[in-house]
Amino acid sequence: MSDPTNDKNVPDEAVTNDAPGTDVARVDAIPIEVTPVEHEREPVPTTTGSVYADFPEQNENLTAEPEAAAPKRQPTLRGAAVVGARVAVGIVGAVVAVVVVAGAGLISLPDITAKAAGVVVTPVATAQQLVCPGGLLRLSNDSGQGATTASALGAPALSFGASAGTVNIAAFSGSDAATGGTPSAPQLISTPPVTDGSTAPVLIGAAQQQTVATGEFVGLASASCTASSGDIWLSGGSTATGRTTLLTISNPSEVTATVNLEILTEKGPVTAPGMTGILIAPQGQRVLSLAGFAPGAESPVVHITSRGGKVVANLQQSIVRGLEAGGVDIVGQTQGASLTNVIPGVVVAGAGTIGQRSGREGYEDLETVLRLYVPGTVAAKAEVTVVPESGTTTGTSFELDVEAGKVTDFPIDELADGDYSISVTTTVPAVASARVSNAGSVAHGSKTDFAWLAAAPLLTSDAMVTTVAALVDDLHFTNPTSADQTVVINTPSGKTRPVPVPAGASVTIAVPANASYRINGYTGIYASVTARNDGGASGYTISAPGRESTPIRVYP
Repeated sequence: MSDPTNDKNVPDEAVTNDAPGTDVARVDAIPIEVTPVEHEREPVPTTTGSVYADFPEQNENLTAEPEAAAPKRQPTLRGAAVVGARVAVGIVGAVVAVVVVAGAGLISLPDITAKAAGVVVTPVATAQQLVCPGGLLRLSNDSGQGATTASALGAPALSFGASAGTVNIAAFSGSDAATGGTPSAPQLISTPPVTDGSTAPVLIGAAQQQTVATGEFVGLASASCTASSGDIWLSGGSTATGRTTLLTISNPSEVTATVNLEILTEKGPVTAPGMTGILIAPQGQRVLSLAGFAPGAESPVVHITSRGGKVVANLQQSIVRGLEAGGVDIVGQTQGASLTNVIPGVVVAGAGTIGQRSGREGYEDLETVLRLYVPGTVAAKAEVTVVPESGTTTGTSFELDVEAGKVTDFPIDELADGDYSISVTTTVPAVASARVSNAGSVAHGSKTDFAWLAAAPLLTSDAMVTTVAALVDDLHFTNPTSADQTVVINTPSGKTRPVPVPAGASVTIAVPANASYRINGYTGIYASVTARNDGGASGYTISAPGRESTPIRVYP
C-alpha cells in the first residue's frame, strides 16, 4: 500500500501565512520643560541600545552612568524636534512595511504547472493459458506397494476450443506421481499470442473427463482447465475412514513457486509441519496427501497461496465403504470468501436409493450437503435459497448460524430428482460448496458416485464454455439480478441459440458433448457445467477469461 502522506490525491495541508504575535510597546507623551539657553555646551556622548518594552529590567544596563558626575543636560526645543522626527520616520517605515506585506498577499501570482513526461509502453503479447489437473491418482500401485507414493489410474480425455487461432497442448515435464511427459500428467492448454493488432480478446476453454472402474475406484470425474493464480480456495473432500483426499498443485510458469497451505476443518485451523515453503518446480506437479496434515477430517477447506510462480490446485477424493467403492471426484477452485455465493447445477439423481442408503452406518456422506466456512472470528448469519432450475415450482429458503473459524456441513434434505441452484447470502464473507450423490441403475450394479460443486464466479463479459465426452452434458445459468436476461450460446458452426433467464431464476440447457461454446449477451450471470452417466456425477464452474495485456504509460 502507498503511504497516504505521499499520495498525490490527498489534499494539501492548509498553509498559514500568519507571523507570530508581535508585542507593541505604548509610548506616552512626555511633557518637556523649556529653559532659556544661556550659552551652548559641547554635547555629551551617550551610550544607546535597544529598548525592550516587555522586559524593563533589561533596559537598566543599556545606559551606563559615568564615574564622574556631569552636569545634567536639559532638554531643548532642538532635541525635542529631533526625537519627534525620528519617531515619525519609524512610524512611516512601519506603515510602509505593513502596506508592502499586505499588498504582496493580494497580488495574484501565475500558476506554474509542468506535465510529467511519460512513455506509452505496449506489453509483449502473451498466450492465453489454462492448466488441466491431469489423471486421477491413487496412493500405492496396482500391487498395493508404495502406500505413500501416488500413481496414475489412467489418462483423462481432453476437450478444448478457442475463439480464434490454434490450440496447443503440452504435458507437464514433472510430477510426484511419475506422470511427467505422459497423457496422465497435467496438461498446458494455450493459444498463440495475438500479434495482428486485433483488439478482440482470444477466448479459450478446456475441460477433462475420466471414467474409472478399477477395484476401489469407480465413478466419473470431470474438471475444468483453469488459469493459474496466487490465491486459491478449495472446499471439498474428507480424510475420515475410507475417504482419501489428495492435493495436487501444478506450476505452469517458468520460475519456481513457493506455496503455503492453510487447512481448516470442523475442529478449526490445522497446525502441522510441512505446510509452508512448499517448492513447486517450473512445469512440475506436487501431490500431497491431505491426511498427512489433517487425519480424520470430515470437512476440510484448503487455502493455497503462492509466491513466485502462480499455480493451479485441485483436490482428488475417493470413497470406499467397507469393500464397496463409493465414487471419485476432482474438486475445482471455489470462489473466495464472499457475502454472496451461488452454486448452479446442483443435480440430484437417484434420490430414492440415496435416501435409503444414507441411513446406514458409513453412508452418511451420500446425502446432499452445503459446506460453509467463515474466516476470522465473527460468526455469520446465512440465508440459503434452493431454487429448482425447471422453473415449475418455487424454491425454499432457510436460515443458518455459521460458527467462525470452523468448517460446517449442513444437510439439505428432501430434494427430489432434478436440477437446483443454491444461493447463500451471509452477514460476513464465507466460502461455500455443495456435495451431491448419484445412484446408478441395477444394470450398473447400483453403484454410487458423488461430486463437489463449487461456488461460481459472476460472469460480466464473454466467456468460453467447454463440455466433456459424457452421456449427458448440461449448462446451468443463474440470474441474480432483478431484470430478465438472455444468454446467447454461439456454436462452433456459427449458429446462435438465445436462452432467456428470468430475473432471480435459474435454467438448465442440454447441449452436445465434447464441444466449446462462446456465451455472451448478459450483464451478470452465474454458470456451470454438469456431466452425468449411469451412476456417475460431476460438475465444474465457468470462469471469466484472463485479462488481456493493454498499453500502459510509464513515468520516469
